[in-house]
Amino acid sequence: MYEAHFGVPMSGAVINAVNIRLNAPTIGFLLEHSSSAVIIVVQGYFKLAEEALKILKHKTQSNFKSPHLIVVKDESIECDPNNLQYALRKGAVEYEKFLESGDPGFVWKPPQDEWQSIALGYTSGTTSSPKGVVLHHRGAYLTSTSNVVVWVCLKVLFTCGLCLCSIATVGVLLGLLQPSVGPTFASDRTQKPTLRLLRTGGSTPGDLAMKHLDGYIEIKDRSKDIIISGGENISSVEVENALYQHPLIAEASVVARPDERWGESPCAFVTLKTPVDQSDESKIAVDIMKFGRANMPGYWVPKSVVTENRYGKGSKTLVKG
Repeated sequence: MYEAHFGVPMSGAVINAVNIRLNAPTIGFLLEHSSSAVIIVVQGYFKLAEEALKILKHKTQSNFKSPHLIVVKDESIECDPNNLQYALRKGAVEYEKFLESGDPGFVWKPPQDEWQSIALGYTSGTTSSPKGVVLHHRGAYLTSTSNVVVWVCLKVLFTCGLCLCSIATVGVLLGLLQPSVGPTFASDRTQKPTLRLLRTGGSTPGDLAMKHLDGYIEIKDRSKDIIISGGENISSVEVENALYQHPLIAEASVVARPDERWGESPCAFVTLKTPVDQSDESKIAVDIMKFGRANMPGYWVPKSVVTENRYGKGSKTLVKG
């Protein structure tokens, strides 16, 4: 990944780092939307890339053009060495072999226009299909230099203590990180809702919606129910809609649960269409999670499933409590 961030732009191409927590259909969408010509993938994720390409091929039919596949060898003990051999049998080129085919005397040329694209990134598609964002060479340069400035300021701030240098640095940091400071109110719980009503002239429940071309407004989620897992936003409603495709689920309510690694992860409370013995609940929970892994991005899959019908109609306030 580190080498690609330099090598790809220096070759005149645009780099698109794909989130490995996405599922195959979403990755297939990104590959099609970005018109990817080359895919570099670590051996442990080759089958995920292969599945995404199969979906893309089925969707585009005769217009499908397979990207060049380059597989990176991973010698860590967690990675199955058979994945590399599988990728090579499927026609992928091993990364180091690919580098050996290059020209050692190649002299790269800067872009003719600093506004030319250098990288492409996508949103996680919380409420609709992922949206692409293009970064140009100038933007990448300015971002990298500003990061250095902020880091140096932070280092000086925590090193100098309360000396004059740190006082000056505080002013710089406030200017960089907080350009406008609004009025500060007391932290009384009743004031925030009241002030919100005064500003907007009405009640704002925080629902997130998408307006379709025909004017139809589709509610996607409520902002306070968004699950933030490892920096990714997960729509609880989207996960619930996916779970409703399971043949045994009648009702589903998805909320955030604490997660030591990701901060938060989804937890599903489901009502089954037919009652089951308590001894079978764990098996059904495992089956629901397996179903989730096959039908939604990996980071959407509930880490725990509760199948007991204790709460009646799904109430997120109750299950959160």
